[in-house]
Amino acid sequence: MKKILFTVGLIALSMTTQAQLGGLIKKAKKKAESAVENAATGDKDVVKSTKETVNGASSANVTMGGRNGTLQLFTEEVLDFPQYRNHIGEVCFSHQDFDRTIPETAYIKSFKLGEKVAARSWSAHSVANSIMLQLEEYGMSVSDINKGRNEIGEGAAVYVVMYLDGKLFMFTGNEPGTDFETNTKIPSDRFELNDGTSKEFFGEYLMQDLAKRTDLLTSGTHKLKFEVMPRLVSVQSGSDIQFKPLAVGEIDLVVPEVIPTAENCFPYKAISDPALEAEVLKLMKSRNPNAIKVIINTTIKIERMDNGTILNKNFIAAIVSKTSEKVWYDVYRFDKLYDGTQYGEVVISSNSDNFTYPRDWRINKECLKFLK
Repeated sequence: MKKILFTVGLIALSMTTQAQLGGLIKKAKKKAESAVENAATGDKDVVKSTKETVNGASSANVTMGGRNGTLQLFTEEVLDFPQYRNHIGEVCFSHQDFDRTIPETAYIKSFKLGEKVAARSWSAHSVANSIMLQLEEYGMSVSDINKGRNEIGEGAAVYVVMYLDGKLFMFTGNEPGTDFETNTKIPSDRFELNDGTSKEFFGEYLMQDLAKRTDLLTSGTHKLKFEVMPRLVSVQSGSDIQFKPLAVGEIDLVVPEVIPTAENCFPYKAISDPALEAEVLKLMKSRNPNAIKVIINTTIKIERMDNGTILNKNFIAAIVSKTSEKVWYDVYRFDKLYDGTQYGEVVISSNSDNFTYPRDWRINKECLKFLK
């Protein structure tokens, strides 16, 4: 499965349908907020609906009766085996390739940093069906949900949220609309945390970025929590509703004693140019007085127009900063614009393709001894 650092994006739905669906969701949101207000003031006519969880599905489209009619859910694959039945609503982990039917004895509760580990979520419904059910619970009418059924299937996406020791660390997700059948039919999803190879899969960003945080990964045992979340991505409604998790799971991460090295502390230094580094540091200190060091980690490139005219020369550099509480670095692209005769002073690039991450990447204070 293709990995992508999750950002709110657009999907290839018709603009008209997106706008209609987004408007309906906003309407449902207002209705739900109104219901909460009415309930708080003692309105006895406001009744919260509840639904039973349906495990598996019939051979035809699943239907579920609601206040306003029958919800036409997508046909789901029936997962009729104990691994699924015993763990609905959970994220499970294993050192093995996490096929659906690996024995439960292969499930693990802890792993050591660097070990191969995969995860699988078991949910009551596919992501698209879960979204439809939650939209109805949120107050959207069944007829409106059914009208937008296919668009929901195409716009459904999953993202994985990771917490370290009770605090949100980051999240990553798959692209919406990449697999209509999976999104609509399968109440399970697999993601790798470390597959043990040079290949990169959905989910591996989480552990790759965590492994670099030497300030957070102190030696000992840490608690990782994962939430597999549904998301409906569209022009009007991408963030209107905070859906409930499809599955949640925790696992212990055992970290050996971490010894900071030059390699795991700072980005690679590609070139040494004291004059250019001093120019960049002067610029950055005007923005961030805590900046102390510039590490240029690409070669200097000359950018030209199609006719060969020079536009600028550019490079990427990490800016190391420190206070009494922390040490961190930020990464920027810098340009020196060409006026036809000479290059100007260094500036932070305004290029739309600017490489400007990570930001506020915190590192162990002991790493400072490797700065030269």
